[in-house]
Amino acid sequence: MSKQHQEMILAWFLIAVFFIPLILRGLLAWLFTRTVLTTLPYKKHDGGTVKLHAFSGPGPFKRLAHLIDVINGDVLLTGASLVPLSQNEELKALDAEQDSAENWQSGLYSPHTLKIQTGIGFNSERETLEEYYRDWTLSDTLSLIARSTLSPNLKENDSNSSPETFSLFGIEINNGKMSDAVDAAFNDVDHRVQHHVAFVNADCLNKAYIDSDYFNSLQLMDRVYPDGIGVRLAARMIGLNVVENINGTDLFPLICGNAAQQGKRMFLLGGREGIAQVVADKMSEKHPDLIIAGVQHGYFKPEQEAEIIDRINRLEVDILCVAFGAPKQEEWMAAKRNQIGSPVTIGLGGCFDFYADRIPRAPLWLREMGLEWTYRLYQEPGRMWRRYVIGNPLFLYRMWRLGKNRLHARRVTQFQTNRLINHLEDYDLDKRNRSMFRRHLKRYLWLFAIDFSKALKRLIDVIASGLGLIVLSPAILLVGILIKAESKGPVFYHQNRVGIYGREFKIWKFRSMYPDADKRQQEMMESSNEMQGGVIFKMKKDPRVTKVGHWIRRFSVDELPQLWNVLIGDMSLVGPRPALPSEVTEYDINDRDRLGIKPGITCIWQVSGRSDIPFEQQVKLDRQYIASQSVWGDILILLKTVPAVITGKGAY
Repeated sequence: MSKQHQEMILAWFLIAVFFIPLILRGLLAWLFTRTVLTTLPYKKHDGGTVKLHAFSGPGPFKRLAHLIDVINGDVLLTGASLVPLSQNEELKALDAEQDSAENWQSGLYSPHTLKIQTGIGFNSERETLEEYYRDWTLSDTLSLIARSTLSPNLKENDSNSSPETFSLFGIEINNGKMSDAVDAAFNDVDHRVQHHVAFVNADCLNKAYIDSDYFNSLQLMDRVYPDGIGVRLAARMIGLNVVENINGTDLFPLICGNAAQQGKRMFLLGGREGIAQVVADKMSEKHPDLIIAGVQHGYFKPEQEAEIIDRINRLEVDILCVAFGAPKQEEWMAAKRNQIGSPVTIGLGGCFDFYADRIPRAPLWLREMGLEWTYRLYQEPGRMWRRYVIGNPLFLYRMWRLGKNRLHARRVTQFQTNRLINHLEDYDLDKRNRSMFRRHLKRYLWLFAIDFSKALKRLIDVIASGLGLIVLSPAILLVGILIKAESKGPVFYHQNRVGIYGREFKIWKFRSMYPDADKRQQEMMESSNEMQGGVIFKMKKDPRVTKVGHWIRRFSVDELPQLWNVLIGDMSLVGPRPALPSEVTEYDINDRDRLGIKPGITCIWQVSGRSDIPFEQQVKLDRQYIASQSVWGDILILLKTVPAVITGKGAY
């Protein structure tokens, strides 16, 4: 049976498994847009185009409808890349590969796209597909779907820039492709230009953040390349793309292959005794023309250093590979840069151990998911737990702070950070320094407490809104049916509202009025507005409200769809109510304080009388909440919201 027929059968099986989610997603699409399916144009790898089905409207699982196209034979489940016609840059890259890959049929999931997502798509798509199709079985399709689903999608984003260099914590990082790094190294060799190359991952940047010697050594490197999923995530957090994951372990065999072709001389320095020689033998076996001018283990005595450097220079080495591990290798390279005559010196970390088979490298499927670090943690938990279990969250926290513009651009001094990590008694500080430390510590802890409470608030929002949408889905369905039965028009009503910092977003509610309500409001604004202050329009017996609308507004059921706004991050469970753009234009300077935080479904004035409270008092209560907000305070407001909703006081 052909691959296409096997994947068609698998698609039918997946439809049976996800039958209920498919029905619910189709119903959600119909409620929002009154259509179930739409089509999206894609360009296939053979140059043709295909329109794939997708569920209409907002919400997750839109691509589940693509299973229809697999059954129809328009695409495979797995195969060559599919590119949306709107993504011009990817289309150009696809056009460049079509001539060499015309026979590959496109699929919903592509092994090449998966590698690109985590920055390890070093080979052409043709090479990747040839490897994938070699000895293919249906289990390979299931494995690719699982890996693609679980893998973080960190491929280049059109909305983010991809600069040639970018800076993290004051360290300039070169951004490009692995092939660019190889070409740059051999260009330096050809022109006898001395360059020192380093790589940084999340752990390296954590070390440089607190170690001034390492930081200064990296500043002296001529090229610093991004290594690992942590740096890709960090760049994405500040609106940048990392083109490829340029790491020493993958670069080393490419350097060896090109050196063999061009007759360049290499020297391997580092690793335990005998390791460098094993690596040299393996690489020479793979590349018979490779010239390994010499090897030296990394556990030499200080008095032997001058002799080793003299030996490297006498051998006229073109490329010196140093594998001491970070930060030792970068500090050594920076200190000896004027003594070593090799055009290119590269710090390769612990990659000699991988190629000598002393330490196995993480399987490819883990690397494709950006989880190579979990394998290192599994191998050496006693040595690696601090680096990954503590270091990774710490690095992302620092990047989050940087992305929020909460940290200054300058690097935190070594004293401040070391004092937060080590014990106070390790330092002999005078009274002035101790006072300075206490001030820095208080400020650091205060900022940390603020950021932690915001993160916890967001976590509560996501969990509560997600569970709420699931638990209340039968009630949401019933209300939708009642609204549709009473009057014509859509079940849901959306409107532009003003969120945090004045950013507009689309708020969702159950439709509680007749379809022409917005037009009639303009006529009634001056004569019928019962809200004191004149900014917000409210009427107790609003003729625009339907019968069902009266009851769902009475018990705030019309606001249940706003759980979706909370889930996607436009709103919070607790916060000032989002205003209309027309209302914001009426705000004075004090009223605009409400725009300083994310709007919410409920807040202090909602549990204190709701629409019975005049606008000026609403603003005062919102400003009170902003000044005193806390996670515990939010929980109390949510608890008070329940009786306020049941009694319906001020709701109209």
